[in-house]
Amino acid sequence: MKNPCQHHHLASSTLTNAFVCYECQLVHWRVQNLSLHFKVDEFLEIADTLSIAANKLRADTQTAKQKKQPFLTVVKNSSHRLN
Repeated sequence: MKNPCQHHHLASSTLTNAFVCYECQLVHWRVQNLSLHFKVDEFLEIADTLSIAANKLRADTQTAKQKKQPFLTVVKNSSHRLN
Protein backbone atom coordinates (compact mmCIF):
# COMPACT_ATOMS: atom_id res chain seq x y z
CA MET A 1 0.00 0.00 0.00
CA LYS A 2 1.28 3.43 -1.00
CA ASN A 3 2.03 5.97 1.72
CA PRO A 4 0.11 9.27 1.54
CA CYS A 5 1.98 12.22 0.08
CA GLN A 6 4.13 14.28 2.40
CA HIS A 7 3.37 17.81 1.21
CA HIS A 8 6.14 20.37 1.44
CA HIS A 9 4.93 23.95 0.99
CA LEU A 10 6.35 25.79 -2.03
CA ALA A 11 4.28 28.97 -2.31
CA SER A 12 0.88 30.45 -1.52
CA SER A 13 -1.27 33.44 -2.38
CA THR A 14 -4.90 34.32 -1.79
CA LEU A 15 -5.81 32.49 -5.02
CA THR A 16 -3.43 29.54 -5.22
CA ASN A 17 -0.93 27.39 -3.39
CA ALA A 18 1.63 24.80 -4.38
CA PHE A 19 3.07 21.82 -2.55
CA VAL A 20 5.55 19.15 -3.58
CA CYS A 21 5.85 15.53 -2.53
CA TYR A 22 9.47 14.51 -3.03
CA GLU A 23 8.64 10.83 -2.55
CA CYS A 24 6.20 10.59 -5.47
CA GLN A 25 7.83 13.51 -7.38
CA LEU A 26 4.53 15.36 -7.85
CA VAL A 27 3.66 19.02 -7.46
CA HIS A 28 0.18 19.55 -6.10
CA TRP A 29 -1.12 22.91 -7.31
CA ARG A 30 -4.40 24.19 -5.95
CA VAL A 31 -6.21 27.08 -7.61
CA GLN A 32 -9.33 27.89 -5.61
CA ASN A 33 -11.44 24.68 -5.83
CA LEU A 34 -9.29 23.12 -8.56
CA SER A 35 -6.51 20.71 -7.66
CA LEU A 36 -3.88 19.82 -10.28
CA HIS A 37 -1.03 17.33 -10.01
CA PHE A 38 2.08 17.50 -12.17
CA LYS A 39 5.41 15.78 -12.44
CA VAL A 40 8.08 18.17 -11.17
CA ASP A 41 9.60 18.85 -14.61
CA GLU A 42 6.14 19.48 -16.12
CA PHE A 43 5.25 21.90 -13.34
CA LEU A 44 8.53 23.76 -13.82
CA GLU A 45 7.79 24.16 -17.53
CA ILE A 46 4.31 25.52 -16.76
CA ALA A 47 5.68 27.83 -14.07
CA ASP A 48 8.39 29.18 -16.40
CA THR A 49 5.81 29.82 -19.13
CA LEU A 50 3.48 31.57 -16.69
CA SER A 51 6.36 33.69 -15.40
CA ILE A 52 7.26 34.83 -18.92
CA ALA A 53 3.60 35.58 -19.68
CA ALA A 54 3.16 37.51 -16.41
CA ASN A 55 6.26 39.64 -17.05
CA LYS A 56 5.09 40.42 -20.58
CA LEU A 57 1.61 41.29 -19.38
CA ARG A 58 3.00 43.58 -16.66
CA ALA A 59 5.19 45.35 -19.23
CA ASP A 60 2.30 45.68 -21.70
CA THR A 61 0.00 46.99 -18.96
CA GLN A 62 2.60 49.52 -17.81
CA THR A 63 3.11 50.72 -21.40
CA ALA A 64 -0.66 51.07 -21.87
CA LYS A 65 -0.95 53.09 -18.63
CA GLN A 66 1.83 55.41 -19.74
CA LYS A 67 0.15 56.00 -23.11
CA LYS A 68 -3.17 56.88 -21.45
CA GLN A 69 -1.67 59.50 -19.16
CA PRO A 70 -1.97 62.97 -20.63
CA PHE A 71 1.30 64.68 -21.26
CA LEU A 72 1.31 68.47 -21.11
CA THR A 73 4.25 70.82 -21.12
CA VAL A 74 3.76 74.50 -20.45
CA VAL A 75 6.53 76.76 -21.66
CA LYS A 76 6.50 80.39 -20.62
CA ASN A 77 8.32 82.68 -22.99
CA SER A 78 8.73 86.15 -21.48
CA SER A 79 9.98 87.64 -24.77
CA HIS A 80 6.69 86.83 -26.50
CA ARG A 81 3.93 89.19 -25.32
CA LEU A 82 0.46 89.61 -26.57
CA ASN A 83 -0.78 93.19 -27.09
